Amino acid sequence: MGKIMWLYYRLKAMSLKEVLYRINKLVVNKANKIVYKKNLYIDSFKKAELLALHEVDTKVKSIYSETTITESENCTEYEVFNETIDIFKKINWHKGMYGEWNKSIYSQDIDFKNTDSIGDIRYSWEINRHQFFPYLAMKYKTTKDEKYFKLIEYHFNDWVKNNPFLKGINWASPMEISIRSFQWLITYYILSGLQKEEFRQKLIKAVIFSTKYVYKNLSSYSSANNHLIVEAHITSIIGYCISNVYKQHWFSKCYDILNKQIPLQFHKDGINKEQALHYQAFVTDALLQYNFFLKNIGYKPLQEEIIKKSLIFMGNLKSDKLNFEYGDSDDAKLLSFNTSKINYYKYILELGSIYYNIKFIDFSTIKPEIIFFTGVNTVPPKSYKYSELSMYKEGGYAVISHGENNILIDFGELGFNSLAAHGHADALAFIYYHKTNPIFIDSGTYIYNIEKAKRDFFRSTINHNTLTYNSENQSEIKGPFLWGKKAKAYLIDYSDRNKSIKVIVEQDGYFPHLHRREFTYLREEKVLIIKDSFDEFAELSFILEENIKIKQIDHHIYRLISKDTELYFHSQGTISICDTEISKNFFHIVNTKRISVKHNFAEKKQIRSIISPTLKSIKDIIALESMSSYVGDE
Repeated sequence: MGKIMWLYYRLKAMSLKEVLYRINKLVVNKANKIVYKKNLYIDSFKKAELLALHEVDTKVKSIYSETTITESENCTEYEVFNETIDIFKKINWHKGMYGEWNKSIYSQDIDFKNTDSIGDIRYSWEINRHQFFPYLAMKYKTTKDEKYFKLIEYHFNDWVKNNPFLKGINWASPMEISIRSFQWLITYYILSGLQKEEFRQKLIKAVIFSTKYVYKNLSSYSSANNHLIVEAHITSIIGYCISNVYKQHWFSKCYDILNKQIPLQFHKDGINKEQALHYQAFVTDALLQYNFFLKNIGYKPLQEEIIKKSLIFMGNLKSDKLNFEYGDSDDAKLLSFNTSKINYYKYILELGSIYYNIKFIDFSTIKPEIIFFTGVNTVPPKSYKYSELSMYKEGGYAVISHGENNILIDFGELGFNSLAAHGHADALAFIYYHKTNPIFIDSGTYIYNIEKAKRDFFRSTINHNTLTYNSENQSEIKGPFLWGKKAKAYLIDYSDRNKSIKVIVEQDGYFPHLHRREFTYLREEKVLIIKDSFDEFAELSFILEENIKIKQIDHHIYRLISKDTELYFHSQGTISICDTEISKNFFHIVNTKRISVKHNFAEKKQIRSIISPTLKSIKDIIALESMSSYVGDE
């Protein structure tokens, strides 16, 4: 019954045109089963048998720049989420979190959902992206130590042998195939001039073979989210690089796709419509790389103003320093010359700073990956100046950055398109940092395709800093990447005065009951006042960072202590402290506390919750709030 209902809501999310497209895909997949039975290996791609590598090299060298990594970056282990894999040993390309995927099954017949006995497919795909290949190639180029090349060659040949075309998990996702092909292309380029032509021939043949399949299976219609951006960006670049040795139209066709998709997937104010900060960064990374590529070949870059606004938003959030995650995040990246985790937001903001020649964050050195894409090794002289209040009316966010306080207010859509795949039921939620320390945070993601209860738990309304009515979500969860009825949020009004900032928002997820929320930030007192209005008994959640200690002052006031931070939380409702869980990284959970504030709004329509650096009575703060709206505040 669960699968039937999922199918019903999935079909409901499609247009008639998409339904017909999906039916055609089913027919094509049936036909592909004939190919699947042949044990076709990608290094036997006949049409690329006699590739003139110098023709490819000329193209690739026009795109990327020479760079090296330091000797200190010398690792044998590659981080895969919460684990490390020894890349100097044989790798099991079909290993799951708990079991092993069948490597002989037709890739399109694999059902990744609810495979709890094996694990989340995202875990297995991570190592199969081969993102450690460029690192090993760079180590070989830097040291001339043959062991690094032998390792690349061994892993590549072993992967090809164990992953015949259309068999197993590693041919199931076009985006995964494209990211892997991208690593092969970069590795191919780094090894140029090092007398490894026979192996490079294998690599470029594999790139062509794989990309041909990706181009025929680009993510479309309701699946055309960050997947399509990444697939098209990589396919276009590869199409350009091989245009003299393999005739196709990938470059121009995918250029057109990207030019069309960017305005569809971004609001004009720079907010990505998936409503997930990590995927905003992921797509911005791809588009920056693509525009650097276009500039290098003398082609017109795409949608530069939208991409710049995306960077400004991430810089505004201080995302390189603060964990302002909201919506889904799977910790993905596109390229790294390192084997350990990187600060992805810092990297993208630095990359964007080079592109626009203005520092979106402070930095003094240029990463090798950035030199690789840009050919630039000097930091821009000027810094971007951010406002204390930034309103993203279309995207649905307000950002308050004042002194030691950083606040994000969410009044955006649930997510992109009919699926809203990576959104969370978090309308009118907020995130609050003090002295760069997380205080009230987003609960995170944790998992995608298994542990259904946990997947739903981390997307639920009760686990975000907003109001929950009748223990229900604002929007209906219908599958791991599928929603039914969706809450709509609205900006009602806002003001930015000398003494205060005010943002008033509303959402209809519990219609006919409307939840209105008024945020008032008092500049001089550095106090945040949240006024919630509703008309039934409801519960407010305030999710705390795990290291915060809580001390009760009285029934309505609690002291919150974290590192060098001490704040006071006041509320007019009935407060209790609950145990809960948060996930700061994919596949990782930690225990923390949730402040629950329950109130019967039918009796009193509005209550205040207050975050203050000093201990004041609610009565005193209400008086300050009232004065700030009139006295000396014009």
